[in-house]
Amino acid sequence: MKKQKWMRKGRRVLAQFKIGTIEKACSYELYGERYVYLFHIIIDGEESSAKYHPDDVEELTNKNL
Repeated sequence: MKKQKWMRKGRRVLAQFKIGTIEKACSYELYGERYVYLFHIIIDGEESSAKYHPDDVEELTNKNL
């Protein structure tokens, strides 16, 4: 998935319908474009991060709270 501005460390997200914080966004560059292939996200209430595919993560906004 093409990297967007909200895909960075410390941002609040919705990962598989659970609220959490991005700990790390793993990415690579191909032909001058950055792509994210994996997120490490700490879900609220959990002590360690879990891995999520970019299709399972979306930016947390007022609309999807």
